Amino acid sequence: MTDFTISLNVASLAESLRNTCLWYHDGVLPADREPNSRCLDDVAVVGALFGEVDKDAVRILHCFFAIDASTERFAEIVREMSDALPANVVFLGTLVVTSDSDTSSEIDDDVIADLTAEAGVVVQISADECAIRSGSLADMQGVVVKSGDQGAQRSATLLDQNNQDYGNGRVSLSVCLPITISFLLYSIEDLDSKIIEQIDEWTERVKRLHFLSENGTTMISANGDVCGNLADDASVIDLYRSSQADPDSIPKNKNLNCYADRLVLSPIERLCAADSDSQDPPSVPMIQTKNGDYKHFRIVFVINGTTVVKQNSKLTDAAPLIVRSLLRELSSASRMFLQYSSFSSVELNNFNLPQGYLFLPDKSPSYLSLHYPASIDSKTADRMRQRLHKLFNLPFGRPALRTSMRHQFPTERSFLLRDVHLNVSTSNSVGSVTTVQGHYNYHHYMQDGIDDNGWGCAYRSFQTVWSWFMLQGYTDKAPPTHREIQQALVDIGDKPASFVGTKQWVGSMELSFCLDHLLGITSRILTAGSGAEMAEKARELALHFATEGTPVMIGGGVLAHTILGVDFNEDTGEVRFLILDPHYTGDEDIKTIVSKGWCGWKSESFWKADAFYNMLLPMRPANIV
Repeated sequence: MTDFTISLNVASLAESLRNTCLWYHDGVLPADREPNSRCLDDVAVVGALFGEVDKDAVRILHCFFAIDASTERFAEIVREMSDALPANVVFLGTLVVTSDSDTSSEIDDDVIADLTAEAGVVVQISADECAIRSGSLADMQGVVVKSGDQGAQRSATLLDQNNQDYGNGRVSLSVCLPITISFLLYSIEDLDSKIIEQIDEWTERVKRLHFLSENGTTMISANGDVCGNLADDASVIDLYRSSQADPDSIPKNKNLNCYADRLVLSPIERLCAADSDSQDPPSVPMIQTKNGDYKHFRIVFVINGTTVVKQNSKLTDAAPLIVRSLLRELSSASRMFLQYSSFSSVELNNFNLPQGYLFLPDKSPSYLSLHYPASIDSKTADRMRQRLHKLFNLPFGRPALRTSMRHQFPTERSFLLRDVHLNVSTSNSVGSVTTVQGHYNYHHYMQDGIDDNGWGCAYRSFQTVWSWFMLQGYTDKAPPTHREIQQALVDIGDKPASFVGTKQWVGSMELSFCLDHLLGITSRILTAGSGAEMAEKARELALHFATEGTPVMIGGGVLAHTILGVDFNEDTGEVRFLILDPHYTGDEDIKTIVSKGWCGWKSESFWKADAFYNMLLPMRPANIV
């Protein structure tokens, strides 16, 4: 009998455990966070493993650690986690963290078997906490029980695999489904049970849906039947190509990426009895009437199912995943709706409808699809996010699940280009490269219908910096306009009222005042007496990008730029700066911007020798989720 291979990313495993320890110890790890020191000696820790199964290979994408989880609580946690993950990612089993004090937690085998039904295998891994934190596979042991093997354990070979390339060769499939709950209510005591009854009915309706392609030429049934322009054995890439305005423009060898490439399908319910699987003969509809003081109840909310499939997968294999994604979304949305709604009356303001958001946390190979109540106060929202950070082992003290951080596919984004520097090559680096962390939008001259050519570069650089705080979840406010920036300087007494509406320049110091006044963000100001001194600031800039990770606005003479990174050689002192230039006046054309150097690496000679430079280094807020 052949061995199984279990692929997992040890660094990701260690990061998840570290975040769990930070949450458990209120953000301060004991023993100075040494990798050979235990942080969870006195508690039982079980990791819930999620990933994909392919014949005799298991690929673990996530390990979410739960502390002191009882069997009943663990099953509840796993189901909630599953509902948040794409339909192709299933619960695989457990990783038990052991220590000298033997605090391993035993989860009932029947519960594990029930939870792993979708996977068809049960993965069991044991590892010492110190081994995980030090990234050692040698001290981990894994076995697999496959359905149909009569419970026989099969040894497994553990492989360390990076998930950075996970999205390549895959595409996201999305379905938007409005859920209508409507009925006549006689007694208020029946309200919650009636709602649950209708949710259960929707669960069955989802299983019978058909899915129509965007151009209406192909339909897929829930059981995988394909009709329309494509053959029965068509693949996902065939559907993707046929859905494009110009199918011939998509190369046959095109490599899709699920974080950017998406197929949107429309749900259609069966319209006639001939489509039904039921063997019952057709019946004549009957209408019953009943007199009484009934109230009509009707609410509508929307769920968005998302799954990720390999682009060469058959549509017949993808169909069940689409259905599963909608079932998970319905379960998650219903859980949120029932928890945050009041059933004391049928007044609509008592019902907190769920709103769904798709997130892609930093370094995560797969999405998290979460539901928040439509109406919620800030304190409750903070507690909810803290709980979700703990549940999914997300960082302590840094936002990851704020609504402004939701994942957006390219077709959903504004016209602004995002993360332009990722298109700039680092192949000719001179030393160690350190760049901005997270996302930002590229703001430059002539956008928003404003002709600021010749005077607005600092304003545009400031908007780029602001967009970083917005996209990292520290604010929901859009970047301020030139006039709003000017008004802020007037409000704090830095400029006279006549300043508003002018074309006067602003510098790094004034913009640090704005950032503090408008967002409550503090900043460091780094100065260079001349362009020749800029190389001396490379070490400080590298440290800033490694720790704070925010873009740096720099002003000197009459010009402003945004620094996104440094390439620094400690031995030779050679340095290059990754510059985003706000003076660009053209269209949002990434090829032109990169090829013409509007975003690119510049040597220290880029800075003028006779100019004095101020650099605005914004500080990331601490302990915010």
